[in-house]
Amino acid sequence: MRRTVLFHHPLAAMIALTLCGVPALPAHADTAAQCDPVGDTDCETAQGSGRGGLSAWWIGGIVAVAAGAAGAAGGGGSNGGGNGGGNGGGGPVPGQEGGQFGDRQTLVAAGGESVWNQPVDTRIIGNARNDGHLDLNAGSLTVRGNGHLHNHGTLRVGEAARLVIERDGDLDNRGQLDLRGSLHLQADASLENFGRLSAQGARITLDGDAEIDNHGDMQLRDTLVVLQGDSDFDNGERQRPARLVVDGGGFVLGGAAGFENHGTLHASGALNQGSLIHATTARVGNDRDTIDAFNNHGSIVLDADARVLTLLADTHASTGINRVGGQITSHARNHAALHAEGASATLLNQGTLTVTGDHAVAMSGARGATLINDGTINLGIAGAANGQHLVAMRSDGSATLNNRRGGVINIHADHSHAFQSAGGGSGRLINNGQVNVYGSGSGINADAATAAVNRPGADLGWQAPRGISGYTVGTNADGSAGRMALHQGGHLADVAVDTGFTRGTAASQVHLPGVFTGADSGEDNIRSATVVWRAQAERDASGNVDVVMTRNDYRALADASVQGVAAALEAGYGNSALFHSLEVADTAEFNRALHQLSGGQVMAASQRLAANGEAFWSSLARSAPTDGHHLLAFGPGADTRYGVQGVGSGLQLAVPMQGGRHLQMMSGLLSTDVAHDGGQTRSQSRFAGVGIGQSLGAFRVQHTLGNEWHRMDGQRQLQWGATHTTAHSRRALSRTRIGSMLSRDVVAAAVHWQPRLGVTAFHTREAAFHEHGADAFGLSVGAGTRRGVQWEAGTGAQARLGSAWTVRGDAALIGSVKEHARGRLAYLHGAAGHAFELPGRTSGVDYRVMIGADYRRQRLALGGAVLAQRLLGTPDTQAQMHLNYVF
Repeated sequence: MRRTVLFHHPLAAMIALTLCGVPALPAHADTAAQCDPVGDTDCETAQGSGRGGLSAWWIGGIVAVAAGAAGAAGGGGSNGGGNGGGNGGGGPVPGQEGGQFGDRQTLVAAGGESVWNQPVDTRIIGNARNDGHLDLNAGSLTVRGNGHLHNHGTLRVGEAARLVIERDGDLDNRGQLDLRGSLHLQADASLENFGRLSAQGARITLDGDAEIDNHGDMQLRDTLVVLQGDSDFDNGERQRPARLVVDGGGFVLGGAAGFENHGTLHASGALNQGSLIHATTARVGNDRDTIDAFNNHGSIVLDADARVLTLLADTHASTGINRVGGQITSHARNHAALHAEGASATLLNQGTLTVTGDHAVAMSGARGATLINDGTINLGIAGAANGQHLVAMRSDGSATLNNRRGGVINIHADHSHAFQSAGGGSGRLINNGQVNVYGSGSGINADAATAAVNRPGADLGWQAPRGISGYTVGTNADGSAGRMALHQGGHLADVAVDTGFTRGTAASQVHLPGVFTGADSGEDNIRSATVVWRAQAERDASGNVDVVMTRNDYRALADASVQGVAAALEAGYGNSALFHSLEVADTAEFNRALHQLSGGQVMAASQRLAANGEAFWSSLARSAPTDGHHLLAFGPGADTRYGVQGVGSGLQLAVPMQGGRHLQMMSGLLSTDVAHDGGQTRSQSRFAGVGIGQSLGAFRVQHTLGNEWHRMDGQRQLQWGATHTTAHSRRALSRTRIGSMLSRDVVAAAVHWQPRLGVTAFHTREAAFHEHGADAFGLSVGAGTRRGVQWEAGTGAQARLGSAWTVRGDAALIGSVKEHARGRLAYLHGAAGHAFELPGRTSGVDYRVMIGADYRRQRLALGGAVLAQRLLGTPDTQAQMHLNYVF
């Protein structure tokens, strides 16, 4: 067990005493040690009449501290036992619930039964198996890394339990897998079902490149399957048909996720978002290939008033395809079987697509989508009771409909039509296929608007029906750009231009000639790949498309809080890594970069130190002795009640004076190592001060004058876009404060209360400094001062619960009466000569809330506390726990 001491080294104890050393205490001091059983448990004071100044026990205590520090320094290399197989460190036992299973280990043996009810994580890290009956009612079962779980028995995951497959983990189910809780597949994880998988009210999530392959029988009831990234769900294979039943719930696809069916799929019930499969596509990483969101090679039957597929594709070419041999039958009313929206969306039917319900549509498109039929569409079934007013292919006026030369539309239903398109849009209707009309009152065109757009034309190539989409024009430092010739024409639907040319020029406008040749239209869809530049396409006299790239003013893109650094960057713009790094995709990422470059994190580090200083003085004020001395420790294992971060101690000496007053002398040392958003700060702090305390009836008044000296070694991470670097700095800060506090002790209902009211005036000074290690991204910051007056109102509370337990709490509000900060200038090394003012502190009322508990019994001491505070505009949340045992 790791022991905690007051100082890292014995020398620290000697320094603390040297800083505050005083002559021997008055001869009338009393040597009887006093410990308030409900007050401070630092057991601090020796108040009394010894004639030797510091008592013998105090000197002995210092020796003990030094010895303990030496022992800790010598044995500091161990952090206790690990979670290994021996369980010597108190970790989970391998092969048990809450432990881990490796190669050739079995969760439950054949014929056995086990129920796991503990809220713990059990890990599969090797080639393990389950042959029996396992009920996982709580906690999680995680297949990690290269772990592989073979289930030949029954595995049931309850509503409060989780089944997680991580990284390259794999679950091979050849038995029975019942899901009532959640299943999460991450990274390259996979699940292969050769047996039976049933889910009821569960949630299944796939991220990254995860995949689920069903080769057996799978039933999903009121279960939502969410696929993100490049994940896949496959039902069956060419040579291995599978069965999938969906009753409520459905599939939600995002990114480049895909759904593929080679087996049989039957869907019914209340489907999510009115669709069995709802796909919203987006490019993942640098992959520019077409996203195959939906591929059906097998049989799908829908017995619900919903869609089979909803495909939304606005940014990247995406397809939903019913392949040759595939069959989709929908009995839905008032719904399209396949629906697509967006200029990047394409629906293709090469198999057989049948709809039978009233007002049903086989394929529908909106917002520039493309619909192609190269197979067979049946409106109704010959000789069956069909609905009426069915449509084979429908457009909102902007979508393009193409019944190719090999496409066939059979109209068996009455009052139904092959095509329907709203007028006034940019969409086209091309019918080169065959339409067979068998139903009464049925025909080819649904209305006059449809007939008006039904014009002869060449069949569309389904691979790229809109010409160019998802294409990026590469540019070079010499000002040249990639060129594309469209020999058969085409539409420029989605084209981006990168900014590689900025590596060779500091100009804010660049002309790129002849980027496209032979394009029919769509030059307005050419855009910049970065938010910092804008693209303007122009046609020359030969019809070729040129692109003019113009840099946007940084100030027009920046938020109000970072206008200063934006103006400095605009004034100092040049051809350097600093400005290249700002060529990011969107405004949010651009402002994220400016917030880091502006030095907001730099100011936050100073405010954290000032806040820690206030917490230090507050802790001394509320633990001040009236006679004698008091040592207060901070850090792990110490009773740190007042929100002080770091490891160290504070020492107070009190000398009685006339009129019930007492003179106090205070000093302290603190060493902090604080990780925060975007960096880490290590500091060494010294404190010294004097004070006067006086009792006024039931109240106690304390006046203190103190100085602080802080030395900081800081580093902050600069991360946005492709930028990843670290800036280092060494800084010096000093602070002087004078404060008064009025407090009293109240005991009510066995609770010891300590309400207080205080006011503090402070003056802070920080020297200039320069960051290093980040090249052009580093800051040089001028010296700065800050002064002000603030108030504090709060109360502490402590109570005994039995003979061993103590609970404690503290709450305070801190407000600023007046504050003034001298403008602090800084400049970026990559834009030298263009200074800007660092952001100031945040306004508002600060607060501090703490609650904790301690357990003490014989040689054992256990304690913990949770603290949330905002001091000098700096938020902080801590959770502390300590365990002491005297050997």
